[in-house]
Amino acid sequence: MKKKVCMILVLSLCMALCASAIGTAAAQASTLPSYSSFTSELFDPAVFESLDYGIYWFGDDYTVEKAVDGKTDYNNYSPTKPTMILIHGMQVSGHNGRPTPEYFDCVATPPDLGHRYYARRWLDAGYNFGMFYWNQMATGGVGDIERRVWCLNDAGKINYQLKGQSKFTDDDDPTNPAKTICRLFADEFAVAMSDYAGSDVRIACHSYGNQIAAGGVSLLLDYAREGTISPQAVPRRISMLDPYLGLGDVVLGAMPSTGLDCTETAVEMLANCIEKCAQSGIAVDVYLGMSMAWATAYTRSKTNPAIRTAYEKFFANSTCVLLDGIRNQYGSVQDQHVVANDWFMDSIAYPMTDKTFDQDTVGVAAGTSHEIIYSLHGTAYIQCNSEALTFTPSDDYVVRADIDFGDTNLRFSTSSSTTDEASGVISGRILQKTVGGKGGVKVTLYSGDNAVAETTSASNGHYS
Repeated sequence: MKKKVCMILVLSLCMALCASAIGTAAAQASTLPSYSSFTSELFDPAVFESLDYGIYWFGDDYTVEKAVDGKTDYNNYSPTKPTMILIHGMQVSGHNGRPTPEYFDCVATPPDLGHRYYARRWLDAGYNFGMFYWNQMATGGVGDIERRVWCLNDAGKINYQLKGQSKFTDDDDPTNPAKTICRLFADEFAVAMSDYAGSDVRIACHSYGNQIAAGGVSLLLDYAREGTISPQAVPRRISMLDPYLGLGDVVLGAMPSTGLDCTETAVEMLANCIEKCAQSGIAVDVYLGMSMAWATAYTRSKTNPAIRTAYEKFFANSTCVLLDGIRNQYGSVQDQHVVANDWFMDSIAYPMTDKTFDQDTVGVAAGTSHEIIYSLHGTAYIQCNSEALTFTPSDDYVVRADIDFGDTNLRFSTSSSTTDEASGVISGRILQKTVGGKGGVKVTLYSGDNAVAETTSASNGHYS
């Protein structure tokens, strides 16, 4: 019998990461349609003359329907289907309306792929597909957004920005919501899912949306316990797509707006809520793109140990994938950030393979079961592209990795090792991004802080 052992491989992220190309192609998926008829006219222009937020259901024919209290006759929603709700992130100019193909247009891919309507992937898989829009509150300084997500201002409200306006409403404006964005989401979710009779609800969240998802689902657990929503409507999974984990230097204030005292930084609030969700049986998977989003707060961990503790808690209660293939394909950090969302939304159509031990086992992506994701909490992976570089998840795969929590930086390194209990022999393989294994790499085994054995990988990457 074999089991994984705790090792630190003395490698840098830029060296040996990913194995050679998968020999067989992933399952074929239908071609995604153009969004040529998916225009801003989907939304009544008058919507943006006042504050609008909530969950909109998307249809196969590019239509949208807003979830409204008391409404039951939807064309784009069925209370018995599995359901995916996506929460968007920061919108630099979101107060000027909703970008035409928002979160469904793979803007950073090569021109030959065109624009693709990602909701179609999920509709084809039998899901309801919804979006929680909060774009009029999702602009401004990042610190201001963090506070709106978690806390109310001194007037007991949060402000927002109207279309065509250059400033936010005054703090005490009577039209300002008297709820945090976390609670706005939870309450809109309760409206949208009031009659839900299915068995599978999922949340995906991009960028700053991850903080809303964490705090909002934490509230939904309370709502289910109080009887406000049905327990079967509670999301079974939260997928965080290049999450913005926070600045690490914004103390939010003392307003208890999410069931927790808001006296911590956003990354601490996030970690506490994710821990609560995981302890309640909710699967959490995280996909990391540009380091600016997920590593910014950690740089302050040397002077604020609570930040490091929060990061360790966050990753211990989630299954993490570093999208290294995307990071290598796209030089622009903005593209890396956007494509993290696109990659996940597309991956529902393609089985993902874990090639860590030269065996094709189930990898981590949208189509992986919630049970597997949950069982892998505390585990990290690195996403790799095949040599074909198709710019889709169709031929991608993952390999197991370790996260090293350094003084001021996070480092991912491969961890493809097993130990045979009968012989006590530890073996593994050093993997690289292009073809096959990596030879000549020194591998050191530690027991605590002490090096107890050392070897060098063979030309095919294997060692023992």
